[in-house]
Amino acid sequence: MEKKYIIGGLAIVGALALFAYLKPTTTKRNSEGFFGANGGTSRMKASLSSGSGCTVCEGGMSNYWAQGGRCKQGDRCVR
Repeated sequence: MEKKYIIGGLAIVGALALFAYLKPTTTKRNSEGFFGANGGTSRMKASLSSGSGCTVCEGGMSNYWAQGGRCKQGDRCVR
């Protein structure tokens, strides 16, 4: 092969790589209308909508959101 074909091919590949690197990225809105990192819903909404696990725990004199669908030991689940 001639050098001009190799150099031309490398120039085209380099131009395509530069274009792909510099092109503006488009962001997607999630279903709630916000721009998220992955376009999905938040963990809080997902945990509230799922039927498994606990969402609110009652302990002592205060209520708190259940982390991972479970309450601390000795606290009771309040849906």
